[in-house]
Amino acid sequence: MSVNASLVKKLRDITGSGFSICKEVLLESNGDLERAQDLLREKGQLIASKHFNRETFEGVVKTYIDHKKNIGVILEINCETDFVAKNEIFNNFIFEIAAKICDLELNTENIDEFLKSSWQENDATTTVSQILNQKIALIGENIIIRRIEKINAGENFLSSYVHSGGKIGVLLELNKNTNSDLDKDLCMQIAAMNPKFLSFENIPEDFIKKEKNILMQLAINEGKSPEIAKKMVEGKLKKTIKNLCLLDQEFIKESEISVKDYIENRDKNLKIIKFIRFKKGEQIDS
Repeated sequence: MSVNASLVKKLRDITGSGFSICKEVLLESNGDLERAQDLLREKGQLIASKHFNRETFEGVVKTYIDHKKNIGVILEINCETDFVAKNEIFNNFIFEIAAKICDLELNTENIDEFLKSSWQENDATTTVSQILNQKIALIGENIIIRRIEKINAGENFLSSYVHSGGKIGVLLELNKNTNSDLDKDLCMQIAAMNPKFLSFENIPEDFIKKEKNILMQLAINEGKSPEIAKKMVEGKLKKTIKNLCLLDQEFIKESEISVKDYIENRDKNLKIIKFIRFKKGEQIDS
């Protein structure tokens, strides 16, 4: 049978797939739209499999806040080229994923579990994995959901910031709304200065012990006596910790004060509950 252009257009509008593949599945299904959509999913898996082993060095970090549920999501999704990282279909898909995460009660750190989750698409139930395969087939590049974290803030306040078109993203939870630009200033501080901890009290003892051992060994390797090395370690550790703790860092907009001082000067009742920072392509702690 022949397939008219209006039917192909209808399938494209429903699925977002290309003209050629829509025409192909419509011919194969004798013009049955429902069967054609099933064939697209099947072929999407086949086409996607051709891309699975390709390296994904590009991509973006994005943030998303569902204000009704007061849930925030930060995620990194990788692709093969910078061209696709800027692609509208690719970026819209990221926000669809983020919105989906807000609806699910699961361990988002387990990507495999998330990929198995159900996904409602055009009155049909499929999975996140199948939808991902369709996007891979449509875009023509391998796409990997690398990592996801979310914050269910309850009664607290969420803010976010994305820097440089998606190279760095920050998700921030505060105990209250700042009703000002204070939360954005804090997000930019986190993006620029990459703190690992909120304050000294939040640093695990194992981390401090490991840093001490590394600094001590460095000093000894430089020929310092154990007594001098110990004094050097104390000074260097203090400086290291200051740079790693958000509240102790110099505030980027006013370097003569700390972040803690900046917050107290603006709002003494404001407290940082949690922050998450992703940088595209960075090594993920195991």
